[in-house]
Parts: sequence; C-alpha cells; structure tokens
Amino acid sequence: MNYVLKLATTVMTIIIISSNIAVVYDAYQYYKQKPFFERHRDYYYTQLDYKITDNNSSSDNTLEKSASVQYKFYKQFYDKFNAILLADISNFLHYPGILANSNAFHYLSSQITELRDKPLKKEIYFIVPAKRTYQWKKLWR
Repeated sequence: MNYVLKLATTVMTIIIISSNIAVVYDAYQYYKQKPFFERHRDYYYTQLDYKITDNNSSSDNTLEKSASVQYKFYKQFYDKFNAILLADISNFLHYPGILANSNAFHYLSSQITELRDKPLKKEIYFIVPAKRTYQWKKLWR
C-alpha cells in the first residue's frame, strides 16, 4: 500500500513539474516577442470576423458578406491609417505564402533579405518561396 501511494505521488509530482516546464517555455516564447511589440506599440491590430446572425443564409453568401465587410473597412481606413496588410495564405496554397500590401514593404524588407533590393511599386504582393513560384508558374502555363 505504501509503495502504491509513493508511486502515485511520484507520478503526480512528475506531471506537475512537466506542466510547469511547459508553461515556463510558453511564457519564454511570448517574452521573446516583447521587442517586436515595443517597436510597434503605436500600431493597431484588426482582425475582421463576420458574425453569422441569419440562420437561413448559405455559407457561400456568408463568405461573400464577410469579404464585403472586410473590403469596405479596409478601403475606408487604408489611406487614413496607412494600413498594413499581412495575411498568411499558406492554407490556400498548401505551402508557405504571404499576401501583403505596399505599406508592409518596409517591415517585410527588414525581415526578408531578398526583398531589400527589389523596387516594389505595386499595391498588392503574393510572396512565396522561389522554388514553389517556379512550380506554381509551371502549373499555370
């Protein structure tokens, strides 16, 4: 009986210590991001999610409404706030990719060395790895 109790307390102690290590690791990962957020403390982060209120609407209609709301918001505040658009499009492409507007160029060129020498003048960019770009272009020929 004593050995069962000792075993149970040992297992519980190991679980508690392991979970504490995981929490400390996660906290450290957040703490490493502190310089980024200090540099960008005067920025605003906006994520638009469309809340479904009509039970009769189809999912296609909901996606259209969501896109419309996002487009109107973005259009209205783009010039006023010099809005930066950075979107992860990896889920759509099945490999790493970023959708970015021209306002994001300064930040992206500081993070991606290949962009530093590029004179980017367009409004919207799809940034994907060069190897995948070649394969992607090959698919569309």
